[in-house]
Amino acid sequence: MFDFPIQQSSVWTSLYCLFFYLIILLRYGIKSPYSVPLTARRKSWALFIMAFFLVTHCMKGDFFHMMHYVYDYSQDHDSNFGEKVYSYIGLFVNKNYFLFRTVVWGGAFALFCYTAKRLNISVYYAALFLLLTHSVIFAYARATAAMAVYFLGLSFLCKPLNRRWLSYAVAIALILMSMAFHKSAVIMVVMTIMIFFPIRKWS
Repeated sequence: MFDFPIQQSSVWTSLYCLFFYLIILLRYGIKSPYSVPLTARRKSWALFIMAFFLVTHCMKGDFFHMMHYVYDYSQDHDSNFGEKVYSYIGLFVNKNYFLFRTVVWGGAFALFCYTAKRLNISVYYAALFLLLTHSVIFAYARATAAMAVYFLGLSFLCKPLNRRWLSYAVAIALILMSMAFHKSAVIMVVMTIMIFFPIRKWS
């Protein structure tokens, strides 16, 4: 099965993906004499390239740490992943690191886009903001998955469904589930109570 034996020195893979994303942005996303209408199909292509960039990003240490754990995974030493869920994912993809990153980081990006859509935020411009400000951190830290799950859950609190009890149940389940992807998510979970306090001048 296809996999990518990326070495630590070959960071140009990520820059190459970024280059093509910016080409699409200049061609279809910015109003200029050379631009054309940004159709849904072109938006989808831009988001696909963005997701591919995040999956193949290899400019930070966690990329190579996790690659080593996936390739050398053993059920006798599965604590190296930190969180048990990554052991299960590694087994599910049969130690294929490309598929592993597609599930974890590609899934996190999909949740990010879905959360933006739920909150009536332009998915295209939200992805562009992510690329310009947080893409490096987003693409290498496994805490990304925890944050993506957490903020999706939070969106069900901020913008509940018609059946509020169902929305709150989903929110609580997702917020608690985020801790399975990174232990640091417990800080966000504890601070969630703050959203129920109104913002006043001195609060």
